[in-house]
Amino acid sequence: MKILCTICGRKGSKGVRNKNLVKIKNKPLIYYSIKQALKSKLFDEIVVSTDGADIQKTALRYGASCWFLRSKKLSNDNAPKIPVIKDTLIRSEKYFNKIFDYVIDLDISSPLRKTEDIKYAFKKFLINENDNLFS
Repeated sequence: MKILCTICGRKGSKGVRNKNLVKIKNKPLIYYSIKQALKSKLFDEIVVSTDGADIQKTALRYGASCWFLRSKKLSNDNAPKIPVIKDTLIRSEKYFNKIFDYVIDLDISSPLRKTEDIKYAFKKFLINENDNLFS
């Protein structure tokens, strides 16, 4: 079973300017989602999708893959998240030359999420044979 973790963060945040890089306890907000994904040991690959070079550099520094910048079409205020995740999946399957069985997207704006919650949600998802799971 191959699992892709996507973490989507665009540079044009409206509510809190540059929120994905805002420091919380001396770490940028995006750090916490990357750390949770790595600590879970659940994922074959952890990929950040962004349109910002600063976010890309930060993602790479903390251990995520981020080899592309998202298109303008998928980075505007009205771009839904599902097409962004799908774009990341397609790019990742080509880049890593593997087919992923599952995709789990972690929101950057959840720094208090626990690694155990990620694993428990996925386990429940599998047991219940669901098509998708949102929290």
